[in-house]
Amino acid sequence: MRLTRASTTGLVIVAVLLTAGTGFAAFTAQAYVNGNAAAGTLGPLVWNPGPTASGFGGGTCTVVRGMTNAPDDTLLLTAGNLAPGASCTYGDALTNQGSLPAAVSETITYANGALCSVLFYGDTFFSSAIAIGEGGQTSTTPVPAIGAHAEMNWAGTITLPSGTPTSYMGDTCDFTVTVTGTAGS
Repeated sequence: MRLTRASTTGLVIVAVLLTAGTGFAAFTAQAYVNGNAAAGTLGPLVWNPGPTASGFGGGTCTVVRGMTNAPDDTLLLTAGNLAPGASCTYGDALTNQGSLPAAVSETITYANGALCSVLFYGDTFFSSAIAIGEGGQTSTTPVPAIGAHAEMNWAGTITLPSGTPTSYMGDTCDFTVTVTGTAGS
């Protein structure tokens, strides 16, 4: 049998169709990314075990650690038996037990009572004295940051201002200082 050009072309087409069904081999390589994300922790903010208190110009000054929302997150300050011009000063270190640094602010809020002047500060920050009287007042001020697992020195003074009139004898002054740590935006 003699092959003609037309029959040779048909043979080539059949051969191409047979190999097309079998597929082609290729080299491949792969790379992978496995991920995990975890949020850090902020706080709790706790006071160190040894707060200190001292009096200037008379009066009785005490400070103990207590609890408002978490163990040891509250300092309970008492300035008693104050005469005009007398002061009580307090100090302690506040520790951020979390894994994130905290931007810190301090808010002083009047609760009730007569007239007293308070000055609170942390590390190199000094707030201006805030006189708290019968009208009430709230003031918020930024304080230096507290690093993760670090502490900030804190101190405050409560004073019955010089020249306080006799009409305030026996009155009390109640206030709250809230130290707030914030991480993130």
